[in-house]
Amino acid sequence: MNALRRAALLVLWPALAQAASFPITISNSTTSAWSAGLLSLKILLPLGLTPQPGSPYYPGYAFSTAGCNVSDAFCSGACDDTGNPTVLAQRAGLTLGTNAWLVPALAAGGSATITITTTDTTARLSYMAFVVGSTDDWLALHPTGVSGTLSVPLFSGTTPLENVSFELGGYDSNTVSMTDGNAASCTPACPVPATGCYVSQGNGTVGSTLPAQPTPNVLSLTVVAGNGANTLRWTNVGPHDGVVIVRRTGSAATLFTPVAGTTYTVGQTVNATAPATTVVYADNGATASSTFVDTGLTNGTRYFYKVFAFANGRRYANGAVPSSAGIFSEPTAKTGQAPLWCYSVGLPTMQQPVTELGAAVFTASNTGGVTASKTTVGTPATDGTERWRPVQLTAAIQNRATVVPLQGRSGRYLITGDQGGKVFAIDSSNGSVIWQATVGTNIQAQVAVQLYAFANAAFTAAQPGRDLVFVATRNASATNNQVTALSSVNGSVVWTYQPGNLDIVSGGMAVDYTNNRLWVAARDNAGSASVRVLSTLNGAQQAALTGLGPVDYGFNLDFTSQQAYTVNNTGTARGFSLAAMTQVWSFAMGGAPTSYIFPLGNGFIASLGTGAVRRYTVAGTTVTQNWTTAVAGPSGVTVDYTNQKVLVGSSDGNLRQLNLSTGVVEKTVPFTPGTSTTVGWPTIDATAGRVHVGSLDGRLCAWPLPLP
Repeated sequence: MNALRRAALLVLWPALAQAASFPITISNSTTSAWSAGLLSLKILLPLGLTPQPGSPYYPGYAFSTAGCNVSDAFCSGACDDTGNPTVLAQRAGLTLGTNAWLVPALAAGGSATITITTTDTTARLSYMAFVVGSTDDWLALHPTGVSGTLSVPLFSGTTPLENVSFELGGYDSNTVSMTDGNAASCTPACPVPATGCYVSQGNGTVGSTLPAQPTPNVLSLTVVAGNGANTLRWTNVGPHDGVVIVRRTGSAATLFTPVAGTTYTVGQTVNATAPATTVVYADNGATASSTFVDTGLTNGTRYFYKVFAFANGRRYANGAVPSSAGIFSEPTAKTGQAPLWCYSVGLPTMQQPVTELGAAVFTASNTGGVTASKTTVGTPATDGTERWRPVQLTAAIQNRATVVPLQGRSGRYLITGDQGGKVFAIDSSNGSVIWQATVGTNIQAQVAVQLYAFANAAFTAAQPGRDLVFVATRNASATNNQVTALSSVNGSVVWTYQPGNLDIVSGGMAVDYTNNRLWVAARDNAGSASVRVLSTLNGAQQAALTGLGPVDYGFNLDFTSQQAYTVNNTGTARGFSLAAMTQVWSFAMGGAPTSYIFPLGNGFIASLGTGAVRRYTVAGTTVTQNWTTAVAGPSGVTVDYTNQKVLVGSSDGNLRQLNLSTGVVEKTVPFTPGTSTTVGWPTIDATAGRVHVGSLDGRLCAWPLPLP
């Protein structure tokens, strides 16, 4: 018996239209394949001392394996239950579609979504699957951080929980099989000699009592700053009875730890050390609230919050969400240089946001969540509010999502990867994950997409009916990285380029639609090529250029000159012919870059770590500097072509607007007056007339254009 100790995550989101409908996504992040499995509203595996064998069966599941079989008389013939969830349902007296649902087999890295519906407010969800390749190794589940139960509630009172987090893994945490450890005989591990094999003594929790289990924190805590108010939202996690929220000004609300069994009331001072920590919200234990609007606040003042979930006799979570410092927000007057809104996620969100013009802005952070905020110009009540709750991926996210339409589907989709090596396609309208894929162990670079609708005949013939999604890895090994092309239909692998000497890829890639080529920039381990050009049709290498130095910032295409622009880590910018795949020009800018260079058509703008933003013109092989402007720790830039401005963040806490022609600083807007944070890479919504930018302290904010 090889006990399965790796864990996966199963997350439930109730559909808004049907409060008792739960779309359940099960992801297999282990290296083992799983058989078809069973979701059930009946507890399939009990905890505690092993029940004695009885007739017909004890309240739980009696396993059957090649060497340890129970009677099949109930199904009128042989019906081995090894990896057979239908038989499992029959043995447990379940009805498929009513209180049990089949889950398809999951390959390593695979996932599946099953929708269950129930009106049973006492329902508790269980899951079981067989580990392929073992005759007695089964998967069960328990709530994240709560190992004392193998099922979780779906309702708090009469209210469906918004989110339930499960951990999946081997049930037997002490390497003892759920049957007998070797699948050869039931006798050694059964509590008494018997012909039926049941859950062995020593599996799970031994004994009739369980130690007190910690209450899990809420998930996806966010705050939207409004005029004189902060709106907090979170996702409840079972087991859940309610929350207590405390607030203070001046510094993080860390000077309070709730006492188990104690009831707290709104207005109560729980720490008098100035500035005092006060309870601003408290559930009574009979609700499942997930929103709180804190009103009557002073615009521009920073308010810190911690949210303490409680359950099981008011045992409190530690409130360390999204971090031990909790979360903060500053109400905004929305006038002058104050932001239109700010959306706090609590952990760094420095990558450039991406917009659905005039409708929404999307970003991601080290929380591992992909977020969506509404853009509703002229409607302050909804402007900046969540379009949908953050979609939690498997690890931190440090790349910008790509938002595109997909062939054969309506709407638009976010394609992004995380530091766990997973790629996700997310419906931008509702946050639903339509597919996910596993490639490598770390994804840092923005994914690229070649869209079927805009491709030439050679591409549409080679890839009928699908777009291709290109993903590069940043694995720890400097030689074991890869570029993978995924089908936009379901995330399946179309081709993989893994030459054995590809160093880490940190920057984005560029697709040349005319020539069906993918430009990839990487580091140059042991003199390997840091620029590669691949066929998008089949992944074949068409060029590999060496001697260019490490390149951590990706390619961008300059369509005027028909060149691919990039810059290496020491600040040498280069242009390559798209047709010939050869270098046309190079220019040493005298400082390391802080981002990719921004093409302008026969020229570019560069941000340098020396504290400068510069514009250059390119004519043939000659590069000429047009202007240079001092900006402390500049982010990447974006250009407001409507107003002919350049927008750039900085390490001194300011967002700056430069004149595109002269580089003169026209406006300097402090992200937070009197408080400094590093300001990230801005993006522009020309339809809405907005600029959106994130920060190191975990906020995404919006200002009108041109800057006030």
